Amino acid sequence: MQRLKNIICHPSRIGLYHKDSPLMIILYLFLFLSFMVGMLALKTFNTDYFDYSDAEYVISLVESDKKEITTKYENGKLTGDMLTVKDEGIELYFLTGMTINKITNSGMIVLLEEDNAKVYYKYSYMGTIEYKNLDSNMKFSINGIRSFNSDDIYNFRAFLYITFTSINTSYAKNVFITNIVRILEYYLIFAILVLMVFSYFINPGIRLDVRAKLGIYDSLIYFIIMFLSFAFEAQFLQYVALIIPIIYCNVTFSHIIRVKVGKWYFVKGRFN
Repeated sequence: MQRLKNIICHPSRIGLYHKDSPLMIILYLFLFLSFMVGMLALKTFNTDYFDYSDAEYVISLVESDKKEITTKYENGKLTGDMLTVKDEGIELYFLTGMTINKITNSGMIVLLEEDNAKVYYKYSYMGTIEYKNLDSNMKFSINGIRSFNSDDIYNFRAFLYITFTSINTSYAKNVFITNIVRILEYYLIFAILVLMVFSYFINPGIRLDVRAKLGIYDSLIYFIIMFLSFAFEAQFLQYVALIIPIIYCNVTFSHIIRVKVGKWYFVKGRFN
């Protein structure tokens, strides 16, 4: 517990652990990483990413084009003319036979065919909605929506809401993986490489293996602050998380001196 306390709260004492084995370093790195990943997973998979406002946005896109079209949904079937509804973040293809490899938009893609709708996000498959599983009384027409028919708009909104919310878990997985990759990239660049270089300028006399051990210990505060940023939904803390390890590094290596005894160098310090 004292080691954990010093790593989190007392960077001036981290030099005490310069003799730790690589296995010990890996153990603590895994512990702090797991702590943060657990909170990220908890937040990510308990978030509703879609609501009726997303459906309303698509409805507004459909309503914006007043062209007469026969596309309609009734009795669990989508029939009529081909239709494409596009905006920067979403594209819907009604009965076009379009395949994902022909689409360049990297946002949300919905391919609506006669019996089902397939959803993709950033070219990753999110899921398929089978119309046979929907309310058999649900029906709407694009002409009705464009004529502001309340029943058509209501049913189309419900249809879109079901389509979007059905992929919430798959979308959350995509968000989770994207965030983990981004966090680890920042960790490796800022919390490791920057610390190794920065620590050299503070105290160039420290051996590389000792510098690496202490640098990793200094960097673990990154995961604690990221944990707090997810727990309290405070995004600004993610920027703080990049700065604090550098401050810890400065404190740690400023408190270390080398003492030469014969041919060997020992690390001592002012650990207070």
